[in-house]
Amino acid sequence: MYHDRTLKLLGITAEADSDPDTAELASSAVAHGLKIPAAFEEWVRLGGQDTMERLNHDEAFFFSTPEVLETFMGPGLSFCQENQGCWELVALLDHGDDPPVVYVEWQDGEPLPGLLHADSFSECILAQVFDWQHMFEFSELDGAADMAYQATVMLDGPPSPDVLRQRFDQHATTHFLRYDKVYDNQRYSRSPDERLIVTVAEGERAAITILGADIDAILAVEAELLEWLGADVCPAEFNWPSWAAEWLAEAIDTIEVGNLARIRHGCREKPSPEALARLVSCHEAEPLPKRLGYGGFADMGGQEWGVRVNFTMSRPDCWRLDGIVPA
Repeated sequence: MYHDRTLKLLGITAEADSDPDTAELASSAVAHGLKIPAAFEEWVRLGGQDTMERLNHDEAFFFSTPEVLETFMGPGLSFCQENQGCWELVALLDHGDDPPVVYVEWQDGEPLPGLLHADSFSECILAQVFDWQHMFEFSELDGAADMAYQATVMLDGPPSPDVLRQRFDQHATTHFLRYDKVYDNQRYSRSPDERLIVTVAEGERAAITILGADIDAILAVEAELLEWLGADVCPAEFNWPSWAAEWLAEAIDTIEVGNLARIRHGCREKPSPEALARLVSCHEAEPLPKRLGYGGFADMGGQEWGVRVNFTMSRPDCWRLDGIVPA
């Protein structure tokens, strides 16, 4: 089966059975004289429509009634559209049983040339499930979705895939456009509860998003990556003093999983053990967000705190964490 890896992520082992959407897809294919790629048809039979409707960020999926769209690589089946109609995903026709998927942006009602999104349809589906399976927590009462916990590590540049493969298995890579620049989403995992999405673009910082079903596992992977890739980790930046105080407080509250690494590597100048110990004691005596109140970046620290947290404006409305020193 084309979607075995995706089914493994979902915990589904059943063979593809007849689905009501399959008949609708077959009817649409006959009406338009199309030969539906085998991987596309298999996903419909597996109930892929229902799966994607749960695991997405307000995109619309229409596997059983795809429209034919001409792309720079030839005609294909448009099966996914962004919620504001800015882009869509197209599985190419006449490119084999598991065809490439093209990312097409729209401007003034016309499709732009686009770019290759995934090497195959099955890779595209795998990437969607990989990304969104642990993005949500679903209420047991009404099934409502809420964003789950995730962590992010920012690096000065793209990490080497060879380096990441020393500790993680590599999975599907997809490509997309943001402000006319091509970005790659590379995916790695070590277990179902330890997943990485590495977002890179030429000349840009890299973002490693850490996902999983278990918060402690996510925090442990974050601490491991910070220590492992520490020389390339970007200092933390904040738009508001309250965000900085909450960020520091969360790191201290999760100290049992080694999360002081987040603070240490988040500073441009690495703080001393004494400074970190004072910051922890300060927070334990009175939570940092409450202690700061409505103060500004310059108010974070002093004699009453026993420590001073220093910031510098790195760009308009953005402040960089420079260091933590005893007061």
